[in-house]
Amino acid sequence: MSYTTITQCTRDDHFRDRVTAGALKEAIASEVYSRTAFAEQLRRVPEAALSQFLWPLSVDNEVDYAYAIDTNNEDPGGDPGVISDAKIQAGIQHYWPDELLPVPITATV
Repeated sequence: MSYTTITQCTRDDHFRDRVTAGALKEAIASEVYSRTAFAEQLRRVPEAALSQFLWPLSVDNEVDYAYAIDTNNEDPGGDPGVISDAKIQAGIQHYWPDELLPVPITATV
């Protein structure tokens, strides 16, 4: 484990793609997170997911990523056996940046 490992993780294209996909899934399909201002931003600019989530998730998963490198895993960022989709999703939900927008009230007649 080292700062180099964290940096490698942030530069791993497959991990970057998985983080972006996870964030966009929350922004589009989550009943909770899709109602936030940040979700609106992500739907317009998907790359914003990386600036919000990539470094924290790389730090959180440093041990698993380092172990994968040490054991010669050729695709640590793309291998869900190294960093599961569930861990990525949990991290995205943990680091989601803002409060929910109010639910629109519709009048019924």
